[in-house]
Amino acid sequence: GMRLLPPHVCAANECVSFLVPLSLSLALAPPLSSPLSLSHTHTLMLVREATHHFVLLTNYVESRTRMAGRITLSNLKGLPGAAKNAIRVGRGRSSRRGKTAGLGHKGAGQHATGSARLLFEGGQTPFYRRQPKHGFKNPESREYETVSLRRIAEYAEHGRLDVSKPVDIKALWDAGAIKRNVKDGIKLLSDGKEKFDFSIDIEVCRASKAAIEAVEKAGGKVTCVYFDKRSMQAHLKPHKFDVVPRRAEPLDRKLRAWYSDPANRGYLATENSTTTNDSSDQTPSS
Repeated sequence: GMRLLPPHVCAANECVSFLVPLSLSLALAPPLSSPLSLSHTHTLMLVREATHHFVLLTNYVESRTRMAGRITLSNLKGLPGAAKNAIRVGRGRSSRRGKTAGLGHKGAGQHATGSARLLFEGGQTPFYRRQPKHGFKNPESREYETVSLRRIAEYAEHGRLDVSKPVDIKALWDAGAIKRNVKDGIKLLSDGKEKFDFSIDIEVCRASKAAIEAVEKAGGKVTCVYFDKRSMQAHLKPHKFDVVPRRAEPLDRKLRAWYSDPANRGYLATENSTTTNDSSDQTPSS
């Protein structure tokens, strides 16, 4: 790339570029027969001398610039007055920070802490403790991600979701129907139920009444299953586990009652009915 020269070097080059052609034109000019020839010779000598001095100045500046080289950490420094020396404390009254070193007389201000901690009000009950508490966090609350019948129909039409096989949460996750991380499970919503006509066997954690009716009307089946956070992670990402843990059963009585209700299409209700039928078949007739 082209090297940029300092301004004084550029000015010297401009002067030289102007004086050299002038001196050449004067040197090649024909001699005058008039008395002005003496002044012409004197002018030519002055021009040659000035040109010589400018050439020496340019060579000197270029040599100094070449010696300086590029700007590096070794020759980089701030402008004059950019940095000021700190005032030394405890060096007598004449230094403006003598005696108590600008910290005043006694008290916490003279110690290392310098000031009270944030929100400290001198010992009285601070503001954040005087205010009443609002709300609470329900430990039994569960956060479900939602998937609608409209989205399932769109993914099935485009071939991204195979509805000929049972569709579980892992299949929805792999197809991209679930956009965010799943914490507690998936809830099936009835958005788009008017045009839903796929006979699908789907397994979710929760389902609305309208969604269950729409799926069963199309000839499908809905099963609601329970997952805790650990089993949900193992279900979605089994490659992260050396031994995939079994799916946990609900320990809470309310959850167990919900998944045991046939109206909610809970998986415990299906298992209980299957167990009852097996036991009745094995009972000998009298």
